[in-house]
Amino acid sequence: MAKWSVAWVLTTALVTFGSQFLWESQIITVLTIILSLAVGVGMVMANLNFVNEGDELQRKIQLESMGLTLGLSVVVGIAYAQLDTTDLIAQDA
Repeated sequence: MAKWSVAWVLTTALVTFGSQFLWESQIITVLTIILSLAVGVGMVMANLNFVNEGDELQRKIQLESMGLTLGLSVVVGIAYAQLDTTDLIAQDA
C-alpha cells in the first residue's frame, strides 16, 4: 500500500509541476493526468485489499478512521476554498 501511495503522490506532483515547469503541451498534461488517475485507482485497490485482509476489529477501526479523515478533509477543504471564493484570504486556495 505504501508503494502505491508514494507512486500516486509522485504522479500527482508530476502533473502539477510538470505542466508548470517541464512542458507546455496539453496532450502531455492530459496523459499524465490519466496516469495519475490509473495509479490512484491502484492505490485505492491496494487500500481495499489492506482493509479486507484484517480481522473484524481491524476493519472496524480502519473504516471508522478513514471515514472520519475523509469527512474532515472534505469539510475543511471546502471551508478553505470558500475563504478564497469570498475573498477572505489573499492567496488562492
